[in-house]
Amino acid sequence: MAEARILVVEDEGIVARSIERMLKSLGYDVTAIVAYGEEAIEQAAETHPDLVLMDIELKGAMDGIEAAGAIQSHFDIPVVYLTAHAEGNTIKRAKLTEPYGYILKPIDEKTLFTAIEVALYKHEMEKALRESEEKYHSLFENTGTALTIVEEDKTISLMNEKMEALTGYSRAEIEGKRCWTEFVHPDDLERLESYHGERIKLGVKSPSSCEFKLVDRAGNLRDIHLTAAMIPGTKKSVISLLDITERKRMEEQIEASLKEKELLLRELNHRVKINLQVISGLLSFLSQYIADERANELFKDCQGCIRSMQLIHDSLYRSEDLARIDFVDYTQNMAADLFAAYEVDPEAIALKLDIDALLGINTAIPCGLIINELLSNSLKHAFPEGGRGEIHIEFRANSDSEADREGTFILIVRDTGIGIPEDLNFRNTGSLGLPLVCRLVDHLGGTFELDRIGGTEIAITFSELKRKEWG
Repeated sequence: MAEARILVVEDEGIVARSIERMLKSLGYDVTAIVAYGEEAIEQAAETHPDLVLMDIELKGAMDGIEAAGAIQSHFDIPVVYLTAHAEGNTIKRAKLTEPYGYILKPIDEKTLFTAIEVALYKHEMEKALRESEEKYHSLFENTGTALTIVEEDKTISLMNEKMEALTGYSRAEIEGKRCWTEFVHPDDLERLESYHGERIKLGVKSPSSCEFKLVDRAGNLRDIHLTAAMIPGTKKSVISLLDITERKRMEEQIEASLKEKELLLRELNHRVKINLQVISGLLSFLSQYIADERANELFKDCQGCIRSMQLIHDSLYRSEDLARIDFVDYTQNMAADLFAAYEVDPEAIALKLDIDALLGINTAIPCGLIINELLSNSLKHAFPEGGRGEIHIEFRANSDSEADREGTFILIVRDTGIGIPEDLNFRNTGSLGLPLVCRLVDHLGGTFELDRIGGTEIAITFSELKRKEWG
């Protein structure tokens, strides 16, 4: 360390000048040469040298040991003693000041250089270590969580203020005296002790985090998230404890609220289903008093629409997911109702389903009404006078690259019946069915395609409604 600045404290002038020459030849800078302890303290305060070469036996009221003690305590400057004697009592006194070395007189250049370089290196390492310890201490105290250092036998050897607040105990009551497992609720104790043992034996292979209940000084239970890691090269663990009691309480409240809302939604869907059933029954009752066959047919169509919506709410009531409706069960139930209503023999007209679709209720209601109308239309008109054939219903997410929109579906209803007349105006047939289908497709923002080859095929492509009310 050729740039080091050295303060020389030596009361013998010839020796002092000799030391000065050697220091300069070695490349050091001599800040001053003084003969008294009081002067040495003044120069240390004024020039802040990197090292002091201090003669132990000085003239005046203060010897070198006293001066060295004052310099080190006030200025953190390393001191190397110069002495012509190695008496036991003197060395014993000198040790109390924690010097960085001793040089016996007479002094040679090599010994001087070695002592200075070792002292400067030692001082730099100690300074770096102190700074590291200060940073570690600051992080340990201000990390925001309760931290503790745990020995192999589970004894707490160090803890921060957050740990004091969490447990209700002071450091003096815990450090070196109590095991951290003493604060674990009995229900969690065996599990956490096994984790500790695995961590000691296996290191990172053991669980590094878990949750448990902590019992504080007052007997209160706290929900804790624990994170643990081994300190490299030791059998010690550093454990972080985060109090999640309030978060768990909020989660439980939210869960209870969601369950309550789910029950209310199920009850609402059930009541809507019952109300729709009542309306359907009223229509059935009123139809007995209507002689006009056309009007009765419209009443039956209305009942079919109501039944379609009733099945939607029934599916939601029975579903585990109140946000989505599985159209497989829904379509099967609807088809069974329609086959019975129109007295169709399932062996004469086979129904084949290829359905893989989940929809929210906003889209499910108009889509269910579309399926109801198209299936009803096929059952009523496609197979006259006891004809035989098939009806296919396909419903899936659309994989067509030309319709690459998120949430796009395709619904196809196809029959092998007599087909729809060429001159039929879908939007004005004089009946409820097909005009309603057109209106529902418009509501969904979909497209409607008709194919009359080999019967009737209607393909509808649409996107699921997003936060839009059905009405």
